Amino acid sequence: MEDTEPAPVRFAVGGPRTEAGKATSSKNATKHGLTAKTLVLPKYESVEEYEVHRAGIIAALAPTGALEAELVERVASITWRMRRVAVAETAAVAEAQKSAPLYSSNEETARVRSAIPNGSFGENVVRYEAHLQRQLATTLALLERVRLSFPAPAFSPSMESEGLRLLDP
Repeated sequence: MEDTEPAPVRFAVGGPRTEAGKATSSKNATKHGLTAKTLVLPKYESVEEYEVHRAGIIAALAPTGALEAELVERVASITWRMRRVAVAETAAVAEAQKSAPLYSSNEETARVRSAIPNGSFGENVVRYEAHLQRQLATTLALLERVRLSFPAPAFSPSMESEGLRLLDP
């Protein structure tokens, strides 16, 4: 008898082959959007609402210069994603409340305990929220260091002639 190796098993490769198909299928598994690559989730969030959020952050932090502007954009992005975490957490708690059996005589305590998401989703929400909080703290600290290292230039009449005006306090 000859010693022959079995033929290799070949699996059919499925999935989209065009760029348009890949772009469409990349959104198939959106469940909570916590790790989404796109900033605004088209089916669930409004671009206009994000722009209002972004404008508010920019107005509050009043960046001067390109570096500060980049950091402030990052703050807007992080805080937008933090809102998404809150929405996902609220939805998870609401879902847990719907299916929560009550085993205690103290119904309110049992309801609260059963509403806390457990398992991988609940752990992921907590982990992702902590990650965003660290990113926000780091970005705000960096913004503060940039402002201390590169203070905004003092206003002069020549700046006004170049179209720059002092911001109202």
